[in-house]
Amino acid sequence: MNQSPGYRLLTLSDVERAAQVISQAFQNDPLCSYILPLKGSRTKTLYEFFCAMGEINIRNERVCGVGDPLQGSRIGNCLSRRMVSLV
Repeated sequence: MNQSPGYRLLTLSDVERAAQVISQAFQNDPLCSYILPLKGSRTKTLYEFFCAMGEINIRNERVCGVGDPLQGSRIGNCLSRRMVSLV
């Protein structure tokens, strides 16, 4: 499989770390702050959302990550340049 340079397909063992990285990236996002105004519940809700979203997309081989330990991830076809970057 020819993946984009530096990226690897994530596995289910990466779900929690990926959710942690992505939820941290969105922690202070203005829209997330508006929708989830309480910081404590925002942190938990974002983490749970990205765990669920990550698991579904990882099962479908649609999430790539970079770094060990994981430092960033993206959803999309890892063989294509058309990607949705999350972090």
